[in-house]
Amino acid sequence: MPNPSVALPTDADFEQAAVYRVTVPVEAFAGEEEVLLRLDWVGDAGRAHVGGRLVADQFWYGPAWEIGLRRFREEILEHGIEVRLLPLREDAPVFVSPKARPAAYPGGSVLELRSVTLVPMPRTVITEDVQR
Repeated sequence: MPNPSVALPTDADFEQAAVYRVTVPVEAFAGEEEVLLRLDWVGDAGRAHVGGRLVADQFWYGPAWEIGLRRFREEILEHGIEVRLLPLREDAPVFVSPKARPAAYPGGSVLELRSVTLVPMPRTVITEDVQR
């Protein structure tokens, strides 16, 4: 049963979020492989927009956030990607693994964007080898 004291972030909350703009060079889409935007961050919740449209979101839990970009190629090349991140409050009533939980909350909350990288992911094709 959901905890009634936990409220999901609203659109209004994200209006106050830290905003990062990511420009993806056309060369990133040169091959046929998928291209992942990998965000290594610490915080509460994030949203990614392309051309004003929400394309991905995540509640932070430790591992990097990965977003597949190929399906948004044309829009990304035209508009880039806007990422909005909310800080994690020290008193947030959510479970975060002790292995991932931040050691310090300066000012009572933490938000850190450690790195942003583009990662090409080669395609793997699986075929059935039927020998009779």
